[in-house]
Amino acid sequence: MTPIVYVPPSFINPDEKIVKIIQNNTKEILDKEPIAEGAGPWSDMWMFIDKGIPAVNFGCDGEGIHDKNEYTEIQSVIDVAKIYALTAFDFLK
Repeated sequence: MTPIVYVPPSFINPDEKIVKIIQNNTKEILDKEPIAEGAGPWSDMWMFIDKGIPAVNFGCDGEGIHDKNEYTEIQSVIDVAKIYALTAFDFLK
């Protein structure tokens, strides 16, 4: 194993197919308009994007990130699982 000390920034075009699909599926499941925006400097996206695989940060609602009281909302886990499933289906068809 090689330790990673530096995580490069990553970017995906908001017009990329995977972004549009996630936005559409989020609207369908959550009935709200998702916002495409940048993320912080530490993201696993770079490992995929570096290999030419489109990737986005998208996950569950919750609070206390990286804290001893970190949690996620159960309904959010269910909703995000639905969005992931629909997105995989739509992206691969």
